[in-house]
Amino acid sequence: MRVPSRSDIGIALLWGAFLIMGGVAVFYGLSVTLDAVSKIVVAVITGAFGIATAVVTHALTVQRERDAEQLRRKQERYAQILERLSPYIRNRGDPTDGFATAVLHAYVVGAPAVAAGIRDFMSSRDGKTLDRVIAAMRTDLGMEPLAMETSIQGLLPAGIPPGTV
Repeated sequence: MRVPSRSDIGIALLWGAFLIMGGVAVFYGLSVTLDAVSKIVVAVITGAFGIATAVVTHALTVQRERDAEQLRRKQERYAQILERLSPYIRNRGDPTDGFATAVLHAYVVGAPAVAAGIRDFMSSRDGKTLDRVIAAMRTDLGMEPLAMETSIQGLLPAGIPPGTV
């Protein structure tokens, strides 16, 4: 094994100094550019998320509009079917015929609670069941039911016989 000479030690120290200075320069350069690069990266990521959000929002809006239009067309077609069936199920001379038509349409497009409430009202013809029908309709429309003290009781004539509404 050879013993390092003074010149070998000097060269090693010089290389070490160059490496340390180079490392410091690289570190300094990265620290200066890192701030700018990080701002650019943040801006690109923010823009990408903004575009992705717009695309997803648009897709969901289009789907919701398509579903609403499809539901509207389906309801129109069902109403047409009921109109075509009317000679078989309606009695145009009966004063309750208009109400029966409205009930049929409610059975098609209304919530099950509305249909059940109408059926119960048709059997009993009292204000309490009519209150339940109105509450079910308001719930189906996304509204809150009326307060308990708000009732239809006083609007109905006394003793409505079945088959007259």
